[in-house]
Amino acid sequence: MEKKGVGFIGLSYSKKMGAWQVHVDVEKWSHNYLKEYYKNMNKLRQILKDNNIDRVFGLCEDLKAVKFNKLFGAKLIEDVMVTDEDDKENYLVIWET
Repeated sequence: MEKKGVGFIGLSYSKKMGAWQVHVDVEKWSHNYLKEYYKNMNKLRQILKDNNIDRVFGLCEDLKAVKFNKLFGAKLIEDVMVTDEDDKENYLVIWET
Protein backbone atom coordinates (compact mmCIF):
# COMPACT_ATOMS: atom_id res chain seq x y z
CA MET A 1 0.00 0.00 0.00
CA GLU A 2 1.63 3.19 -1.15
CA LYS A 3 0.55 6.78 -1.53
CA LYS A 4 3.09 8.77 -3.49
CA GLY A 5 4.76 11.42 -1.37
CA VAL A 6 3.01 10.24 1.81
CA GLY A 7 4.38 6.82 2.65
CA PHE A 8 4.43 3.09 2.16
CA ILE A 9 3.30 -0.04 3.99
CA GLY A 10 4.56 -3.37 2.68
CA LEU A 11 4.96 -7.00 3.64
CA SER A 12 7.67 -9.48 2.70
CA TYR A 13 9.04 -12.79 3.86
CA SER A 14 12.52 -12.55 5.37
CA LYS A 15 14.54 -15.71 4.78
CA LYS A 16 17.17 -14.41 7.20
CA MET A 17 14.60 -14.12 10.01
CA GLY A 18 12.44 -17.02 8.84
CA ALA A 19 9.38 -14.84 9.34
CA TRP A 20 7.10 -12.26 7.75
CA GLN A 21 8.28 -8.68 8.03
CA VAL A 22 6.24 -5.48 7.70
CA HIS A 23 7.82 -2.35 6.21
CA VAL A 24 6.52 1.12 7.03
CA ASP A 25 8.00 4.28 5.54
CA VAL A 26 6.46 7.61 6.55
CA GLU A 27 7.19 10.59 4.32
CA LYS A 28 4.48 12.99 5.53
CA TRP A 29 2.90 13.29 8.92
CA SER A 30 -0.42 14.80 9.99
CA HIS A 31 -3.53 13.76 11.89
CA ASN A 32 -5.30 12.94 8.60
CA TYR A 33 -2.39 10.82 7.39
CA LEU A 34 -2.36 9.02 10.74
CA LYS A 35 -6.02 8.06 10.17
CA GLU A 36 -5.06 6.71 6.76
CA TYR A 37 -2.20 4.69 8.25
CA TYR A 38 -4.62 3.19 10.81
CA LYS A 39 -7.01 2.27 8.01
CA ASN A 40 -4.27 0.65 5.94
CA MET A 41 -2.74 -1.17 8.90
CA ASN A 42 -6.18 -2.61 9.69
CA LYS A 43 -6.45 -3.77 6.06
CA LEU A 44 -3.02 -5.40 6.38
CA ARG A 45 -4.02 -7.05 9.66
CA GLN A 46 -7.10 -8.53 7.94
CA ILE A 47 -4.99 -9.81 5.03
CA LEU A 48 -2.68 -11.49 7.55
CA LYS A 49 -5.60 -13.12 9.36
CA ASP A 50 -7.13 -14.28 6.08
CA ASN A 51 -3.82 -15.97 5.23
CA ASN A 52 -3.34 -17.52 8.70
CA ILE A 53 -0.29 -15.36 9.45
CA ASP A 54 -0.45 -14.78 13.19
CA ARG A 55 2.56 -12.50 13.62
CA VAL A 56 4.89 -10.25 11.69
CA PHE A 57 8.08 -8.50 12.68
CA GLY A 58 9.42 -5.05 11.99
CA LEU A 59 12.85 -3.47 12.25
CA CYS A 60 13.06 0.05 13.67
CA GLU A 61 16.09 2.29 13.22
CA ASP A 62 15.45 4.26 16.40
CA LEU A 63 13.12 4.64 19.38
CA LYS A 64 11.03 7.20 17.48
CA ALA A 65 10.23 4.50 14.92
CA VAL A 66 9.45 2.04 17.74
CA LYS A 67 7.00 4.56 19.21
CA PHE A 68 5.33 5.01 15.80
CA ASN A 69 4.97 1.24 15.37
CA LYS A 70 3.47 0.95 18.85
CA LEU A 71 0.62 3.21 17.68
CA PHE A 72 -0.50 0.26 15.55
CA GLY A 73 -0.15 -2.41 18.22
CA ALA A 74 3.46 -3.45 17.76
CA LYS A 75 5.39 -4.55 20.82
CA LEU A 76 9.10 -4.01 21.31
CA ILE A 77 11.05 -7.21 21.87
CA GLU A 78 13.26 -6.07 24.73
CA ASP A 79 17.03 -6.55 24.62
CA VAL A 80 17.03 -7.80 21.01
CA MET A 81 18.78 -5.94 18.21
CA VAL A 82 18.81 -7.19 14.62
CA THR A 83 21.42 -6.32 12.03
CA ASP A 84 19.90 -5.33 8.69
CA GLU A 85 21.34 -5.79 5.19
CA ASP A 86 23.34 -2.55 5.64
CA ASP A 87 24.94 -3.89 8.85
CA LYS A 88 22.99 -1.39 10.97
CA GLU A 89 21.52 -2.52 14.27
CA ASN A 90 17.75 -2.14 14.56
CA TYR A 91 15.18 -2.59 17.31
CA LEU A 92 12.86 -5.55 16.73
CA VAL A 93 9.09 -5.19 17.09
CA ILE A 94 6.32 -7.74 16.68
CA TRP A 95 2.68 -7.48 15.64
CA GLU A 96 0.38 -10.31 16.58
CA THR A 97 -2.93 -10.70 14.77
